[in-house]
Amino acid sequence: MRALRRAVKQVHFMTDEEILRALRERVRKLQFMRYLDGDIYAVSQERQQAVLHFHPREDLCQSAGVIQGGFVTAMLDGAMAHAVLVASKMTLGPPTLELKVSFLRAALPGPHKAIGHVVRMGKSIGFLEGELFNGKNELIAKSSATSILVPPALVKS
Repeated sequence: MRALRRAVKQVHFMTDEEILRALRERVRKLQFMRYLDGDIYAVSQERQQAVLHFHPREDLCQSAGVIQGGFVTAMLDGAMAHAVLVASKMTLGPPTLELKVSFLRAALPGPHKAIGHVVRMGKSIGFLEGELFNGKNELIAKSSATSILVPPALVKS
């Protein structure tokens, strides 16, 4: 517990640039981010927001040539989860309790931008929203989620 308190104190004064740098290191280790050719592009503690870029390939499409919905959902979920990391100064992990996605347009292979933000964070529950845009900056999917907020060490167990 002392180590967790010490870690919280150390990250309390992190700038957006420091959080972005730390998250980029973490993202490079995540298999799903590599699979979707994703990276974290920007963060804002003030807006409690994370912006991720993805480049899903044709091999992630279903038979109609559209990116399979599970991959669209993963991009949105990733952006929302990273928004919690930003808002909590990397002291909380957000396992998803409930997730809703509205698919507004077909997601095609190519560049995508996912924006996740925190609507509200309580002591143990977070309410999140996400938006996914294609390379033409057209909104293709929206999401909302409820997450439990726990120290990252507990997420792994």
